[in-house]
Amino acid sequence: MTTSKFHISEEVKKLLDSLEDYLILTKQQATFRIIGSFSLELQGYKRKISTRDIDLIEDVENEELASKISELGNKIGSDIMNLDAFDIPQPEGMAKRSETIEYNDRISFIVPCREDAILLKVAALIDRILDEDKDADDLRLLNTTKDDFEKGVQFYRDTGMKEIKGTPFESDVEDRIALARRKLGF
Repeated sequence: MTTSKFHISEEVKKLLDSLEDYLILTKQQATFRIIGSFSLELQGYKRKISTRDIDLIEDVENEELASKISELGNKIGSDIMNLDAFDIPQPEGMAKRSETIEYNDRISFIVPCREDAILLKVAALIDRILDEDKDADDLRLLNTTKDDFEKGVQFYRDTGMKEIKGTPFESDVEDRIALARRKLGF
């Protein structure tokens, strides 16, 4: 088992240590494309509270590995590998700008660059404006400027609003954006 140099939650560390053991025994390696708070933690950002999930944006094609991840997650008692992130719109060209971070000898993660992380976090903040402040905290960690924020708003309008344009919820989005601006002091 590898001692983690990353500032991560015990639940995530336990899952990754168990997954590493499995990969060693089966002589495999795994790379996961992710977004979200865990990607920030891997890049060295120290969050107030470590995230308890990993947001995967690509399916785990190896069915045996996917099954093992699910089994390990269930043993720990939570849905640590979050599959809900598959449907989140991604900034165009994000894959080309992403960085690969080796967690240990067996596990690597492909994470978005700072600019793409900001776009995704602004969209998350707008969607979850009345929930916890973790997205706003992450945007502060990323030293998000007003210009960065407005690019994130435009990304959200271009991608996240497609299904609500022309509905009564469209005006709600503008209120959410205004609240997000206020929350970040813009």
